[in-house]
Amino acid sequence: MLTLGTIDKDTAGEQKLTVQYLDKTIEYTVKVCEITSLEIRGVASSVQSGKPIDISGMKVFGVYNDKENTLVELNEGITTNIEELNTTYLNSTEARVLNVSYSGVYGELTGSVTVYTSAPELISIEIENFNKEVLLNNAYDKTSVVVYANY
Repeated sequence: MLTLGTIDKDTAGEQKLTVQYLDKTIEYTVKVCEITSLEIRGVASSVQSGKPIDISGMKVFGVYNDKENTLVELNEGITTNIEELNTTYLNSTEARVLNVSYSGVYGELTGSVTVYTSAPELISIEIENFNKEVLLNNAYDKTSVVVYANY
């Protein structure tokens, strides 16, 4: 008769598993793996200053500490500081750090993504109220010139 021992699936770490068949017994070491970190995907690594960070495509994965670093998608218990980043720091030229926290059946974990800020791209400029002519030996009056930058 084959007898297979048990392990405590709720306790992380190495455990002994005993297998017995007839008069022979063998012990194996089994590692009960746990999620030890978060992997955050779907958040752009850069955004133009003045534009909000978009997390609509964000996916959060728990990373197990097994040999393959197995991922499990976490869909509940996720919080971020996105509201603060998109209000208080919206026009900042500094890099913004998106903090992601998970609290649930796998414990409590945190991770972050640094989102770098770039200046907006200048598309064109327009000039209004400029004099198209100037008399020889007279100064050009620039006081009425208006320049618009289009981003």
